[in-house]
Amino acid sequence: MPEYDDFSDLDDLQPDWVNADDDLNSPIPDGLYQMRVASMELTRTKNTQKPMVKWGLEVIGPTHEGRKVFDNQVIHGDDAETKKLQLSFIKSRLKLCGCEPQKLGDLREPHVREQVLDVEVEVKKRTTVKGENEYVNYTFLRRLELDASNSPEEGRGF
Repeated sequence: MPEYDDFSDLDDLQPDWVNADDDLNSPIPDGLYQMRVASMELTRTKNTQKPMVKWGLEVIGPTHEGRKVFDNQVIHGDDAETKKLQLSFIKSRLKLCGCEPQKLGDLREPHVREQVLDVEVEVKKRTTVKGENEYVNYTFLRRLELDASNSPEEGRGF
C-alpha cells in the first residue's frame, strides 16, 4: 500500500452515494407493513427484571424494505386483569405465527422459538402520544401465506 492514499477509487462510488438513504435510523411511519419475524426471545427487562417477549421484525414491503424494528411485550401488570390481557396479546401473536406452546415457559426452548422465525405477517404500526410520552404499537393482523392464491398480484394490497 502506498504511503499516500488519495482514495481516488471513491469517485467511482459517487452515483451510489447520491442514491444512498440517509435516514435509516428514523422510525418508519405509521401504517400497514408486511414484515418477517427475524427473531423472538423470552428475556427480562434490564431495570425491573420483569419477563418479556422480545420480537425482531424486518420490513419486507410495501415500503421501507429491509428496515428492522423491535417490539417488546412486557408482562408487568400489577393486577390479574392486566396480566391476563398482556398474556392474551402474547398468546394470540404466537398463535398467528403458528406457535402454540402449552406453557409460557416453553418459550425458553429454542425449538419452540424457531417456529415463528421467517413467518411473514401483516403488521399495523401505530404511534400514540399521551402527555409527554410516546407509545409505539405493532399489531399483528394476519399471517401472510406464500401460495399463489395470496400473492401481491392477487389483491393482497401491496
